[in-house]
Amino acid sequence: MTYNMSTSQPCLLSLHLKTEFMFLLERKPAYNTTFSNTQLIWVTGVSPPVSLIISPNRTQHFTLVSLSLSCEDQSNSDRWTVRRYTERKGLVDCSSTVWGSQAGSSCTISFSKTSDTGVYWCQSESGENYHPVNITVHSGVILESPVHPVTEGDSLTLRCLYQHSTSPNFRADFYKEGSLIQSQTTEMIISNVSKSHEGFYYCKRPERGESPKSWISVRDIPTPTLTVLPQNYERYTHYSEPVTLTIYESSKPKVSIKPDQHVFRRETVTLRCDIDAEGVTIWKYSWYKDGSVSVFSEGQEHTFRSVTESDEGKYSCYGAEREGSRTSIISDEVTLTVSDKAQTVLRVSPQKWLTEGDPVTLICEVKGSSTGWTFSWFTQTTASGCDVIIS
Repeated sequence: MTYNMSTSQPCLLSLHLKTEFMFLLERKPAYNTTFSNTQLIWVTGVSPPVSLIISPNRTQHFTLVSLSLSCEDQSNSDRWTVRRYTERKGLVDCSSTVWGSQAGSSCTISFSKTSDTGVYWCQSESGENYHPVNITVHSGVILESPVHPVTEGDSLTLRCLYQHSTSPNFRADFYKEGSLIQSQTTEMIISNVSKSHEGFYYCKRPERGESPKSWISVRDIPTPTLTVLPQNYERYTHYSEPVTLTIYESSKPKVSIKPDQHVFRRETVTLRCDIDAEGVTIWKYSWYKDGSVSVFSEGQEHTFRSVTESDEGKYSCYGAEREGSRTSIISDEVTLTVSDKAQTVLRVSPQKWLTEGDPVTLICEVKGSSTGWTFSWFTQTTASGCDVIIS
């Protein structure tokens, strides 16, 4: 993966992300350098919910001085922690007491060192990071520049400070991106800042040395928002066009089984779902068995061509309108019972010996069921030895 980044400007990515980059240089023929040191890349956003306040209010500081950092939000809560990343120590928070002492959302460095140079930010209790600021600790000459971005149109003042002098008349040369801007002046003032003034600035005095570079960021002028508050009197519109709301009662399907709820193995059995609902012509049907939520069949009818005992169970159905939003409720369960092969039983009434000319009644029944059957009668004559069908 290749990242192309300018050496003269910072890299701005997306909000609240950070990562460490490491580079390897290569040339032809293939001679490779060792890996560079890691560098933390920060992403900043607009209007963070908390601000990192630094005292003294600048990004560059002398060594062996006290430095205070605090995370301040609108509610003045102490739910923030000051964290930092330095090249020597990596990621550490102030509460670790390795580099500072914490009180609430504030952190104090009693004696600053060059190793304190790094990125400082505020971290919430949930681990979100806000408002990163680059802080440089240097001995000798430093540049006094604002911590926060400068708004377009505002005034910007830069000063050059020398650690071993308290004189306000310390004169120095001011540079931007390596080019001399002003020479031998106590301070550099830009009265009307614009985007073109963004860049790296530093100051130098030949006999004292030069300061580290600081990035000056310029933000757009905030756009005002006009809010119209309601007046104290009430105003009314005309009535809207009427809209008709129709409420239908959910229909309850009815399940029927043909030829009967009690059938015998290998018979043909048909389940049918009927829904009586006003205004609905096309339904999508769903069949359920034994209370399962899985649909085993769709269609108004479901037919078992050769029913078996495994088809026994309690069946119910449900309907949804195909070209609308109406639905039915689920039907009552209907039980299908499957028995082994049917057996017939012949009864004679009266049960006694008869004489020629007496009336007799023959009754043919199907064991376990008595509906939907067609009966054929047979007689066997001993004399002729053949069967006779009596219809």
